[in-house]
Amino acid sequence: MLLSIRNVWFKYPKSEWILKNLSADLTAGFYCLIGRNGSGKTTLLRLIAGMLKPKKGYVVVCGKRVRSYKDVIGKIIYLPSNPSTFLVGPKIRDDFEKAGVGEDLIDFFAARKIMEKKIFEASEGERRLAAIITALAYNTDIVLLDEVTVGLDKGLRGKLVSALRSFGRKKIILLATNDFRIIPFCDEVLLLKEGRISVRGKPEDIIDEVPYLSANQTIRIYRTLIQRGADLELDKKDILKVLVNLLCST
Repeated sequence: MLLSIRNVWFKYPKSEWILKNLSADLTAGFYCLIGRNGSGKTTLLRLIAGMLKPKKGYVVVCGKRVRSYKDVIGKIIYLPSNPSTFLVGPKIRDDFEKAGVGEDLIDFFAARKIMEKKIFEASEGERRLAAIITALAYNTDIVLLDEVTVGLDKGLRGKLVSALRSFGRKKIILLATNDFRIIPFCDEVLLLKEGRISVRGKPEDIIDEVPYLSANQTIRIYRTLIQRGADLELDKKDILKVLVNLLCST
């Protein structure tokens, strides 16, 4: 088991409990950790990364109990929501070289044009893209991503989904997000509610158990496509054909 979370309780000073007896086991795969704002998604990622210490319970990564961030060096990479706190620079190229980013990954994201930019000169979107590429390139068993799709355009979101699904075949990709455009394409959804993982399953299977997902039209269409045997890798024209067939058959 790459990641095991056991009976974890956590709260900040003078606050209520944020995580309450939370347990979960994860193997390689692409997971979306969802939940309303303030539900504890970022807190859980930081606990897994050894940046916070549980008040009760424990976290095990690759068979070793995590007591501090030093225990997960080389095993976990954590990308916070603000890419500027992750990138070192001074140029984006420097972060790419440090992480050992391959030419294929650079070309896949069409990132060669931003490599010579200094971190402080790059746009927010360019810094976010550079941070995502860097995090994925590190040779770790677990990649923790915190709301990294904010500000990405449609093309980059599509490429990111493809990359996360690919990397998820060999390592844990845990993405904290409420982006309805990403959630349908993960392997499993974990809903963080009232301090626990209250719902877990494939996106198309758990939609009715998560009210704010079932109310989203994108998720509903996705589930219908899956139930009718649609291929997740379909391009835009193929999706339109499937939708036309659905409309004609109902």
